[in-house]
Amino acid sequence: MITGYGLHGRGDEAIDVFNQMKTEGLVEEGMSLFLVMNEDYKIRPSEKHFACMVDLLSRAGRLEEAEALINQMPFAPGNAVLEALLSGCRTHKKIGMGIRTADRLLTLDSMNPGIYVILSNMYALGGRWNEVDYVRGLMRKRGLRKTPGYSLLEEIIHILIGKKSIKCWRI
Repeated sequence: MITGYGLHGRGDEAIDVFNQMKTEGLVEEGMSLFLVMNEDYKIRPSEKHFACMVDLLSRAGRLEEAEALINQMPFAPGNAVLEALLSGCRTHKKIGMGIRTADRLLTLDSMNPGIYVILSNMYALGGRWNEVDYVRGLMRKRGLRKTPGYSLLEEIIHILIGKKSIKCWRI
């Protein structure tokens, strides 16, 4: 497929297929290591191990598998596991699963503004504006505010300006 796309001038698609192939390979390798850990070395996976697997599956778009893994965990999932799934739902626009996951997270941590923001954004993606307003109202009622974004570039600029090593910026 990669060669076919390349020969027909569709370089972007060739790169996409190549990246998908790499991602799938990493997922399979990660799953293999996860299973070997328990079966061969008798190391019981902790929540951090499960969170890594859910994150790996979620990033690859294999959200149903990630959710099934969560449901098979020998203990209740904590924030790290559910946040990994929620992030994947947002990335891959799985609105229904994302809303369910955010609801589960809010039962664990109702004062985390990030969860409300993601939930609100998911409702907006689905065109569910009444729910968007409701979630934003809950945030206001609970006194929660979204933390403003702060880029790495801004951090570098502040560090350099603080050292007075910059005389002129060209962008």
